[in-house]
Amino acid sequence: MVVHDDAKTHLTSHRFLGRLGLPPPGIRRYIRRVALPLILLLACGLRLLVALNIPLDPATQYHYDATWYDTTARSLARGWGFAGAHGAPVVKWPPGYPLLLSALYKFTSEPILNAKLLNVLMATATCFLTFAIGRRAYGVSIGLVAALLLAASPGDIFYAPIGLSEVMFQLAFTLLVYTFLVFDRSAVGIAGGRWLLLGLFTGATALIRGPGLFFLPVPIAAWWLASVPRRRVLVRGLLLLAGLAIALTPWAIRNQRTFGSPILISTNGSWVLFDSHSPVATGAHTKQAGRYRKAQFADLLELPRRQRIAEASRQEIRAAVRFAISHPVEELILAPQRLYHLFAGDDFAVGLSQRAFEQPDGRLSRRLNMKFTGLSMLANVYFAILTVLALLGFTRVWSRASRHAVAIPFAVLVFVLMHTFVLIGGMRFHVPFVPLLAILAAVGLDGRRRPWPLREATCAGKQYP
Repeated sequence: MVVHDDAKTHLTSHRFLGRLGLPPPGIRRYIRRVALPLILLLACGLRLLVALNIPLDPATQYHYDATWYDTTARSLARGWGFAGAHGAPVVKWPPGYPLLLSALYKFTSEPILNAKLLNVLMATATCFLTFAIGRRAYGVSIGLVAALLLAASPGDIFYAPIGLSEVMFQLAFTLLVYTFLVFDRSAVGIAGGRWLLLGLFTGATALIRGPGLFFLPVPIAAWWLASVPRRRVLVRGLLLLAGLAIALTPWAIRNQRTFGSPILISTNGSWVLFDSHSPVATGAHTKQAGRYRKAQFADLLELPRRQRIAEASRQEIRAAVRFAISHPVEELILAPQRLYHLFAGDDFAVGLSQRAFEQPDGRLSRRLNMKFTGLSMLANVYFAILTVLALLGFTRVWSRASRHAVAIPFAVLVFVLMHTFVLIGGMRFHVPFVPLLAILAAVGLDGRRRPWPLREATCAGKQYP
C-alpha cells in the first residue's frame, strides 16, 4: 500500500501529539467546537458586567466626544438633523456613530442603557470576526486563541460603558479586513462589483472615524505581493476609489451646502493634523496645543459661525503642511514620540470609567482609587504582552502566510505609520487594530509551527481576478 506524503505527515503528527499527552483528534475537534461559543460568552459576559456597573451618562455628565455624540444623536432622533446643543449644524466629528445612536434613541425608552448594551453586542461580534479572520488566514487554532486574547483584554472590555465611536469603528474595520479576505479569494460574482462594494464599505467605515481611509493601501499591497498584473491592480484600485467617492459624496454635499466647503469627513481631522504638526506638538493631544490653536486663529472669531468652521479647517491643514515641510528635523524628533503615545498603554477607557465615581471636586475614595489603579496596571501590562507577542508573530507571517493574508499585518503597519508620521499618537487610536494584534499575537504564541500557506481561489481550473 502506498502512503502519500500528506498521510504520513498526518499520522506522524497524531503520534507526536499522543506522546505529548494531548487528547486524541476526536476530542480536540469537540473542544474546538465548544471553544468559540465559550469565548464569545466570556467576551459578552465581561463587557456586560462592566457596562452595567459603570454609571457613565454623557447626557448628565460631560464626557468630551461622548457628550457630542449623545447630543447629536438626540437631535437626529427628533428630526432636527446634525445639530448640536443649541440647534446649530455641526461637523466636528464623523456622522456614522451619531446615526447609529439616533436609531437606538428613537425606538427605545432607555437610550443610555441600550447604547451600552449595543457596545457589548458589537464588541462580541468583533471577537467572532477576529476568530473568522484568524481561521481564514492561519487556521482554526490561531483564530480561537486570537478571539480569546481579545475577549479577555481589560483595555478593550472597559470601552463597553463608554459612548465613544471606538467600539463601532473597531467592528467596522475588522469586518472590512474580513470582507477583503473573502472577496479576494472568492470565485463567485463579478470581480468589479466586489471591489466597488469594498470601496463603498471603506467609505462607510471612514464616516465612523476618518482613519478608516487607512485601509485603502492594504488591498493594493496584498495584490502587489500576490503578483497580480499591474493593469489589474490599477483597475481594482480605481474601482475602490469609485466606491469610496460614492460613499463620501452625500456627506460632502451636505457640508458644502451647510458650511460653504465640502468638508470630507469632519473638522476633527484638520484639528488632529494641526496638533500633530505645530511648534507646540508633543505627539499627543495637549491643552497647550488647544491654546496655541485658539491664539493662531483668533482673527477667525469675527466671521459668521458656519464660515468660521470651514475656514478654520482649511487654515489648520495649510499650517500643518507648512510646518511639516519647513521643519524636517522637528518632524523626525516627533515621530518616535507619536509612536510612544500610540503604544504607551491601554488604560484610556479605564480612566474614563473612573470618572463616573469621582466626587464633584474630582476626589475618589481610597478603595475605588486602589481598584482602578490596579485595573489600569492590568490593562497596560496585558497590552504590553499582547504587543510583544504580536511583534513576534509579525516577523513570521510575511514569508509563510498566504499572500492574501498579508492584509492583516499590513493593515496594522499602515495604521502605525500613519499615526507615527501624519497624525498624533494616543492610546485610544490603537483600538481599531487591536483585533489584528490579537491575531498576530496568536501566531507569535504558536511555537510548534508557522502558519501554512493557503491555496489560491480557483474554480473549474480558472483563476479569478
